[in-house]
Amino acid sequence: MRPGILLCLLLAIPAWVQCGRFDDEEILDTESDPTADVTDDVDTYKVFALCGVCKRIMENVKSRLSDNASKEEIMTALNNVCDRLPKLMKGTCKKVVRKYLNKLADELSTDDSPRKACVAIKLCKPKAFWELE
Repeated sequence: MRPGILLCLLLAIPAWVQCGRFDDEEILDTESDPTADVTDDVDTYKVFALCGVCKRIMENVKSRLSDNASKEEIMTALNNVCDRLPKLMKGTCKKVVRKYLNKLADELSTDDSPRKACVAIKLCKPKAFWELE
């Protein structure tokens, strides 16, 4: 019985180690193939983390902008948004804003919800058809 348990543990350890890794540079390289779905190269945890950060960015900036904000005002708000987010999100936020600045600004110019905007940028997965309202 003990060798079987030992074998299971030895097989499970690499999976646990991989689950604990979070490489921001790797996750943010989702645009190398714009036709690929973000989940093809990125595991669910990373997509969930990026989606959460993107939605927080969009919510925070939208709440601070007027309805007819100029592109310049949007860019300024995006460049300052990461300082208002929790410490654990700041690093990822700065990388997302740096890489997707123009796309974020374009989406903030629309009436799309934060989630819909982040799906358009490919930082969130679209909902499956059975999850739609």
